[in-house]
Amino acid sequence: MAVARGFDVLRHAGAAPLRGRASPARERLRERALALAVDEGLVDAAYSYRIVALDGPAAPLLRAGGQTIEAPWLLPASGTLTALACAACTIGPALEQRVRTLFEQRQPALATALDALGNELLFEVSRRAQDRLHADAVRRGLSLAGELRAGDPGLALDAQPAVLQLAWADAVGVTLGAGLLMHPLKSTSFVIGAGIDLPATAWSRCDSCRLRAKCALHTRPAAAAADAPRPPMTRRTLAEPGDAPAPGHALRFAHLDRIVTVHAHESIYQSARRNGVRIVGACGGRGTCGSCMVKVVEGRVDRGGHALADDSGAETGSGRERRWLRACQAHARSDCTLEIAPRSLAPVARAEIDTGAGAHELLVLDATVTEHVLTLAAPTLADPVADVERIARALAAAGQAAPARVDLACARALPKVLRDQRWHVSLRLRGDELIDVAPVDAPLLGLAVDLGTTNAAGFLIDLRSGNRLASLGIENPQAGWGADLVSRINHAIGSAAALEELRAAAATAIDALAHDLALAVGARPEHIVEAVICGNTAMHHLLLGLPVRQLGRAPFVAAHCAPQEHKARELGLHLAGGAVVHLAGNVGGFVGGDHVAALLATREQWQAVRTALVMDIGTNTEISLIHDGRILSASCPSGPALEGGHIGCGMRAAEGAIERVSLHGGRLAVQTIGHKPAVGLCGSGVLDAVAVLLRAGIVDRRGRIDARHPDVSVSTGARAVQLAPGVAFSQADMRAVQLAKAAIRTGVLMLLAEAGLTESAIERFVIAGAFGAYIDVASAIEIGLLPDLPRERFVQVGNAAGLGVRQMLCARGARAQAAEIAARCRYVELSTRADFQKTFMHTIGFAPLAPEFQ
Repeated sequence: MAVARGFDVLRHAGAAPLRGRASPARERLRERALALAVDEGLVDAAYSYRIVALDGPAAPLLRAGGQTIEAPWLLPASGTLTALACAACTIGPALEQRVRTLFEQRQPALATALDALGNELLFEVSRRAQDRLHADAVRRGLSLAGELRAGDPGLALDAQPAVLQLAWADAVGVTLGAGLLMHPLKSTSFVIGAGIDLPATAWSRCDSCRLRAKCALHTRPAAAAADAPRPPMTRRTLAEPGDAPAPGHALRFAHLDRIVTVHAHESIYQSARRNGVRIVGACGGRGTCGSCMVKVVEGRVDRGGHALADDSGAETGSGRERRWLRACQAHARSDCTLEIAPRSLAPVARAEIDTGAGAHELLVLDATVTEHVLTLAAPTLADPVADVERIARALAAAGQAAPARVDLACARALPKVLRDQRWHVSLRLRGDELIDVAPVDAPLLGLAVDLGTTNAAGFLIDLRSGNRLASLGIENPQAGWGADLVSRINHAIGSAAALEELRAAAATAIDALAHDLALAVGARPEHIVEAVICGNTAMHHLLLGLPVRQLGRAPFVAAHCAPQEHKARELGLHLAGGAVVHLAGNVGGFVGGDHVAALLATREQWQAVRTALVMDIGTNTEISLIHDGRILSASCPSGPALEGGHIGCGMRAAEGAIERVSLHGGRLAVQTIGHKPAVGLCGSGVLDAVAVLLRAGIVDRRGRIDARHPDVSVSTGARAVQLAPGVAFSQADMRAVQLAKAAIRTGVLMLLAEAGLTESAIERFVIAGAFGAYIDVASAIEIGLLPDLPRERFVQVGNAAGLGVRQMLCARGARAQAAEIAARCRYVELSTRADFQKTFMHTIGFAPLAPEFQ
């Protein structure tokens, strides 16, 4: 399912005036209606859609998702119909209510103009839903054909309930009333056939309308042609340029002293990503987040027909007037010099947080790799025994079992090391396998990695003592393909090459951690003989190159859940030749080994009480409810909004990021990381900002920003709170936070309902995750992210997954405990519960929960 809301359609209406098609009086009425809609905030544009697989072969009676629709017109003349794409669109109830008020106030002309404007805006919302649905279908390898709305020829009006159910219209507040009328009235729905090799038809209900030639929505003036609605079913992608750029153009990134070469059809964002130049792109380059801003200092670019905006919302011009552009929508047409937005360049300040004893913790040591320092007798003509047999003989003499196997890479290096070290060496065995032979003074190191969706945290451990030598956090380079899991999964299923791109990116992150950590202690990556990695199920699958198509679609089935072990070289990692990587087991769905590691690290906390809840807040938030020894686990697709992703001014926790927001004398005040000038807003600042805006009355309980406050600006109908110069928190950002916090709170309530408990039963609420360490619990409670429990029940433990994975690296017993915890967890798929949608919609606002949900 995809849900979008809070986006600006009023700007589109303002860019398509009626001049040339109407009298001046009618034009003035429309301008008044537009101003009224902007000033009173009458438009809450939203849409939801789902692509639902058919339950059986295509037939006049189509069955999908438990619903039946009679739609013979959707049956294609060629190709295979495999799914139905259903969508619900609305602009909310406020505009229609205002129309009624105007009629009551005897202003019929203005009422009629406002009503017509509402129809135009609803048409625009529907067009955007079609565009995004089409792009989503293309990413899934599907083609679309035809479009029907209930009441059209070929689709009876009584199909409306089924269409809305499949579209999950409840998510955007669209319901059915008497006579099958939708509420709000300014709402619409449609169903499109999806499948393989369908003919790209472009008909719709508008084609048979006798007023089409005169319709204002189909006869836009030339000035608005760039934003004109295209035929709904033309087979195009959102990023398709008008004409292919010639390959070979050079992009120079001024502040980085880097020059990269453009490939044909690449956007600036794609060229930068391919060459390792970091540009923030929360949506992965789909053009929906506006975070990948670059300035064209020199050169020509083609914006692909898209209206691009700078941070202040002002549209960009051309030539010398060009300013900030979205890199994912811009294509080079000459050599260019570019400037990257400051929030992409800011140095990371908090990619990882210590947990437990800190940087010099000493872990319980029972490693799987054992070391034996031996002096072997040199071979002679009288004793020409093979090197491996000589090692076996020396081990037997020392009372140790001979290795049953020798790793191939170790065998290849063995003769040289033995002779260079004059037969005095360190033998490293893993069980009955000889995996490494090294000088006796060579370090014996292990690497623990928490491979998160946003960041990867690495820890270097001395396997002789259990001492943590160094730790480092870096951004997961997969972020170049999107800040959220769904974006990456959708990219991965596009082709084998796309899956390999993401697999290689994860391996690159781990290699980078190994290299930099080893260098920090005067060692080399080849001294790392064992690695343990944890991550959510998607990170686990992408690292291993496992298929993720089935993981990204209901019922969200993993390809493999049990713990796995592979040679590091099989994963493309450059550690010791025979090094083995242990991957923590998954629970199910998106609840992966990172959450198991967090449960392992916090077991003393949750075992001490009867009812506890462990929550690892992140891009994918995992929750476990432990009650009377039973563990119920679920994942919430909270997305990156709470960590600063999918926020127009969002950024990672770097210098210059706003981390605290407060209210002084009725005006907003901010505090940044490193006390640098504000360049963006990071996760902890997001929660603070929303809480303060609520407290100040700048935002109401529905999440709507009040335009009357002096810190609020309105540009082309879009409201935004100015937190600092150049940093604005918009209405769309507020909606993204609402969706994220509703997903998390709903997850908590659903697990409690599954166990027959209420929130007051939680005796200990453990908040894990690097992000969770910095949030203000009071702010999180104030906005409804966390339940209103006594503060002493909350425990913030930081990166518990990092501690758990270090324990698993150092102790075989910890791995057994982790496997036992994973086996005890019962995965709960939240979306299958009948009350999921009702609970989600109730928690999306900021009003206190009704008694039935407490």
